[in-house]
Amino acid sequence: VVIIGGNDFQNMTLPNGQVFIAGTPAWSREYQRRAEICMRIWAQGGSKRVYWLSMPPARNSGWAFDDHRINQALKAAAADVAGALYLDVLGPVTDHGKYVDYIHWRGQWLLIREPDGVHLNAAGSNIVADEVLAVVRREWHLQ
Repeated sequence: VVIIGGNDFQNMTLPNGQVFIAGTPAWSREYQRRAEICMRIWAQGGSKRVYWLSMPPARNSGWAFDDHRINQALKAAAADVAGALYLDVLGPVTDHGKYVDYIHWRGQWLLIREPDGVHLNAAGSNIVADEVLAVVRREWHLQ
């Protein structure tokens, strides 16, 4: 289970000096390519399973847009790799994909974010873990 990428929206440079400017279509393709490499290594030709989770949007609208672009690249990468699955876990920790500090959960309002406006707190992380566990249980026929 992988959830990384929150600090990835920055320019990338290849060893030959070619630079990909963050926010460009070329940057998105390169990010997807790099994510695919990781997924292929970890999935080992489909003999292993990789669950790559979506990035929850940050409070800052610019960062949230960047997180969305990363999610698009990750989803596309997983679609091309045997054994990889992109899991969109944003449903229970956002308001229709938009940042929120609190959600209505099991009859009460619950704070799910850290004060930094980026990270999920323990409660938010537990909700995401429950989402992942449901998929793992279903795929692996666990109770």
